[in-house]
Amino acid sequence: MGWMAGVLALRARAANGDGEALNALGDNARWGGRRDIGEAARLYVKGAGKGNADAGRSLGWMRWRGEGGTLQDWREACRAWREAAEKGHPEASYLLGDALLQGFPVGEHSKAQAGHDDALVEARRWMEVGAEGGYPPAMHNLGVMLLRGEGGEAGSGGVAEQWLEKGFEGGVAASGAVLGDLAHDAGDAAGALEWWVKAAALGDAGAAMMLGYAYRTGAGVGESEVEAATWFARAAKAGHPEAQFALAECYESGSGIRGGAVDEHEAYLLYAKAAGAGHAEAAVRVAQLRTKFKFDRARQKADEREGARGRR
Repeated sequence: MGWMAGVLALRARAANGDGEALNALGDNARWGGRRDIGEAARLYVKGAGKGNADAGRSLGWMRWRGEGGTLQDWREACRAWREAAEKGHPEASYLLGDALLQGFPVGEHSKAQAGHDDALVEARRWMEVGAEGGYPPAMHNLGVMLLRGEGGEAGSGGVAEQWLEKGFEGGVAASGAVLGDLAHDAGDAAGALEWWVKAAALGDAGAAMMLGYAYRTGAGVGESEVEAATWFARAAKAGHPEAQFALAECYESGSGIRGGAVDEHEAYLLYAKAAGAGHAEAAVRVAQLRTKFKFDRARQKADEREGARGRR
């Protein structure tokens, strides 16, 4: 069957109220060569109305982002996700649970109830549905909630770690970073390094930062200021405030920098980025360097004036 014949067949099925066909046509309108976001929203509404969970998931995303000519509406997004989640849709279950964790309006739970026990219980229930349905981000969140005892009792018998491992196998880098942290807290330096390396390879900035500290202190690995600075730089580039602060320290002292070169201006810029993200100690260093720069400029001008007098 050719492409056009396939589209015509989908349209025929959609005309007869086939939810799967309506969702497929919605996907084509949303992501295809001739994008029509408004048409996609219309098709998703129809598909969700016919009980298609994929259409409900996509409709929720469009409501969440305000796509398709509609205003951003968190309540309507969560309503769409709830309907899809109740049909067992793994991603919709995760999205609904994540909205609850963030404190967005979900049913009877309001923003004012972010972190409320009832909201956490429901969030954990939906994370379980998503995780058991094979959705890796839900596996990660469920693992973290089990570790913290959020929404119920803390997991026992390594069940939290098992979900985190499954999440990592599904491509969630943060799961590997958490497993590395757990190994570190248990005194297993080698295990921590193994997980952090894996997570950093998938782009987790927190894992890269922890590798930087491991090399700086020689914890489970040969001490190397150059390696430390390299990992800090990798995490800092991804916007990690603590790594930006650590890399700024490297530039300010020259530790781990090629040739041991001190670059206070680069340090200042990194401290400023970290301070902008709420890093309190970085804000102090920004103020200190700013004062130093003013003093250095004043001293330079004084030296220049003194030199001018000497030439008269």
